[in-house]
Amino acid sequence: MDSSSHSASSTPSSPLSQAALRDLLKQGLAAIAAQDDPRAIALLTAVLEDSPPSDLAERASVGLVKVHQRQGNLAQAIAYCQPLVNSSRERTRQWSRRALAALQPQKSHSEFSHTLGPGPITETAQPPVLPSTPAAPDGATGFVRLGEPVSQPPPPPSSAPAPPPIGPDSRTPSQAAPTSPTKVEPSPSKSTRSEPAQRRPARPAHPFPWRRAAPAQRWNPVAPARWHEIAAVALSAIASLVILSSGLLQWMMAIGNPIRRFITRFVYVERWRFLEEQPTLVVISLLIALWGLSPWILQLILRRWGATPLPPARIGRVSPKAMALIESQNYKPRLLALPIRAPLVFSYGLHPRLSWLVVSDGVYQLDPDQIAALVAAELSQIASPVTACLTLTVAVAQLFYGAYCGIATWGNRQSGLLRGVAAAIASLAYGLFWLFRWPSLGMARWRHHQGDRLGVSKTGDPNAHARALITLSAAIATARRRDPALGVWLEGFAPLFPVSPEAALPFSALLQRSLTEPEFFALLNQRLLWPCPSRYRPWLTLNQTHPPLTQRLQGLMAIAQRWGLPLELPNHRDGGGPAHINSSAGTSRDMLLQTAPYWAPLLGAGLALLLWAVGGIAGRQSVLGWLWGDRSILYGLVAMGLSMGLLARVNRYFPDLKVNPEPAASDWVGLHHYQGIPVQATPITLSGRLLGRSGLLNALSQDLLLDTEAGLVRIRYCSALGPVGNLFLGQSPYRMLGQRVTVTGWFRRGATAWIDASQIRAGRISSAANPPLWVTLLGLGLALWGAWTIYRGV
Repeated sequence: MDSSSHSASSTPSSPLSQAALRDLLKQGLAAIAAQDDPRAIALLTAVLEDSPPSDLAERASVGLVKVHQRQGNLAQAIAYCQPLVNSSRERTRQWSRRALAALQPQKSHSEFSHTLGPGPITETAQPPVLPSTPAAPDGATGFVRLGEPVSQPPPPPSSAPAPPPIGPDSRTPSQAAPTSPTKVEPSPSKSTRSEPAQRRPARPAHPFPWRRAAPAQRWNPVAPARWHEIAAVALSAIASLVILSSGLLQWMMAIGNPIRRFITRFVYVERWRFLEEQPTLVVISLLIALWGLSPWILQLILRRWGATPLPPARIGRVSPKAMALIESQNYKPRLLALPIRAPLVFSYGLHPRLSWLVVSDGVYQLDPDQIAALVAAELSQIASPVTACLTLTVAVAQLFYGAYCGIATWGNRQSGLLRGVAAAIASLAYGLFWLFRWPSLGMARWRHHQGDRLGVSKTGDPNAHARALITLSAAIATARRRDPALGVWLEGFAPLFPVSPEAALPFSALLQRSLTEPEFFALLNQRLLWPCPSRYRPWLTLNQTHPPLTQRLQGLMAIAQRWGLPLELPNHRDGGGPAHINSSAGTSRDMLLQTAPYWAPLLGAGLALLLWAVGGIAGRQSVLGWLWGDRSILYGLVAMGLSMGLLARVNRYFPDLKVNPEPAASDWVGLHHYQGIPVQATPITLSGRLLGRSGLLNALSQDLLLDTEAGLVRIRYCSALGPVGNLFLGQSPYRMLGQRVTVTGWFRRGATAWIDASQIRAGRISSAANPPLWVTLLGLGLALWGAWTIYRGV
């Protein structure tokens, strides 16, 4: 979809008030003062988009010039500065002329250095110092107002390069690799007249060189899943949710009873007999009530992030086919618009009459056929009972996730003891969120698999669906690079999204620079080799919200081939590269070692049941009769089994690191083309910019990303005392966020890629982790606790 067609198909929403624009400007200038460049760019761009030529627009342009200049992106800084030469204010004109005089020589030097070809680029001159802008109280969201399409300004006069587009598919200075500057080309526009602060027309679709294989004219729809398969998926998820909730309730009572007995010394407190006698019945009653409220719980959370009702005509102007699919529903879903520039389409609800379809503003960057494919996949699952069950599980997990976000945000404003208490409670809430997201994982994977199959049955275009999944992966990952705080929102709703935000991270490299068709498909195929080997996939994807993208694309291409269509991805394979590379794939012995912490406790439980049977056969009056039904044996042997599973693989899981290894090549994806598994770790030293959420939202170091030229890679940081040690050891790496760091650790791959960090360095600042020591201490502690439990009895 070209720029003109997209611009014609979308209409801007009502502008923000002057007071709101003034507040955004203050926040953007404060972000500049705090050196939070991604936030400053997002806020000041929103002011520039919504403000007519005025003092506010000019001050926003000045701020954008400064932030781009500070990052060394001189072409963008000049592009924002040139319109200010024609300002009606003398002071602004003088400032812009001085700034251009300082920026132009630097830009010429940068372009000359860029023509020297590949290789390291050294900086020989410092960027010029520009006039400062006033600071204001900090505060920014990274979101844009509802209804405003992601946009890009018309080009400045003459041959000046256009200001950079501010969207999830665009590169901001803080995202670009410092060693690889790229030249910004002027964007197309029908008008070349000069305007000091122009409003931005719609951004064109993501510039991928697709083959654009044609859809089917006639096709046989894919058969839907059988009812017993749907029932098995839904009931297993609900049963696991009930078990987890009952266990949490009994754990809370075990903690609460000593507190109740202490209070009873002073004030009589009735025992919670209804909870002690029928905990499962209480849990089921509460879950039924939550089930009825779950759509409104999710709607309230979405409204907190700015969601508002979406006029159906807006979708129709961009993708008439998508609108026709919505209109064809017997019971049309309620439409919500989400003001976020990452392209997302997802649905939830209890029944077709009580369902919601959420469309983010970033979706309007996609081609019409891609939008229709995503909408069709969601509509095909609205009537499924699995969607109703998934709505419940996501709502329950969101209760804990909302508590984590709220308490951590409050704790960021505190100090001393209150901040420490907030960190502990927020971390506990986050742990409960991760526990309660498990019931939704298998159900979400099954739902997305069925959505792919049934969605293409509605559109007849599996190639468009494949293009949409790849484009979404690249755009979401690029949005994470531009606004790391976006990960807070994406994590909570991940099971509902069309693609996995976690598995999409390496795809950010697809939008970092313009690619020719051979380069694009070579880079794409390289990232599609990542998923784990097919024979181990059911086990290594148990903790994933989505099936591997490789598996989904393979299914779509199989449908296209069955319908006799040309294939968008003709060379796509489900697996690794050449045979000599595949020979490094994980063996059965490696997989046995990988899963040792999971099957070893089961082995301990089996041994405990065997001892129970011995005691039962011997009889109650015999010497061995005490073995029958002794729960201390069960608890102790399970703990000792887990200990043995952890200790058995610790040496293989964490091989020796080099003393001072050299940084790896920038294209770290090439390190592991083979179908490896996580136990096959590779020592690595990698450099890049550290990203992640800030403050107590990252107290456990649970959201650390390394931004490299090859894409984003997850960093897992664990102190010698485990994740809890990150709370009070005072060396959490989130203090290095936004800086260029060097990470040394163990590189792994499974369904996703990550690095278990041993050390993170930023200049003279260093944060040391020690996961092998933590695993060893945990294993020894479990062994001692299990032996003590058996000795003491229950």
